[in-house]
Amino acid sequence: MITVIVINPHTRTKEKPPLVSGIAFACRVRPAEDPKASAEDLPSSFQTGAVKTFQWPEEDYGKIADYACAYENATGKRGSWSNVVSLLISG
Repeated sequence: MITVIVINPHTRTKEKPPLVSGIAFACRVRPAEDPKASAEDLPSSFQTGAVKTFQWPEEDYGKIADYACAYENATGKRGSWSNVVSLLISG
């Protein structure tokens, strides 16, 4: 299980900036030998909260999970993506 928490870089809290309605969380699981993708190429989903937990099945242990986040406004326009962070999935 991996929990991603979005921190506002200006306030250093989970509080979203003005006019932001939610966050796009992007994630992809890949074999360790595959290269890291750019954030724009990762599948993503939208939610209003700043915390998202990913639970990976045992068959993904030893693989790499790439994560990125971007703020999104009420019309669906996204801001810049964060850097892609990669973590090893382990049990």
